[in-house]
Amino acid sequence: MNSLQLYKHLYKNIKKLPPDLQNYYRSHVRGQFNSHSDEDPERVQQLIQKAIQDSDWLFYTKYGLKKQ
Repeated sequence: MNSLQLYKHLYKNIKKLPPDLQNYYRSHVRGQFNSHSDEDPERVQQLIQKAIQDSDWLFYTKYGLKKQ
């Protein structure tokens, strides 16, 4: 998965969250992407893997969304 695919994946799942949480997570995701835009490719891959793990926990465990 590359950065753009991760961004799309996160935004797609954010839309499934309750409306009062969506703005917070959209802002957080956008801010994190902007703050890490100058990282080297190896570090970007590490960040992507960590973001996938964290988002799986957030969406599927904490908020109980169904995996597709």
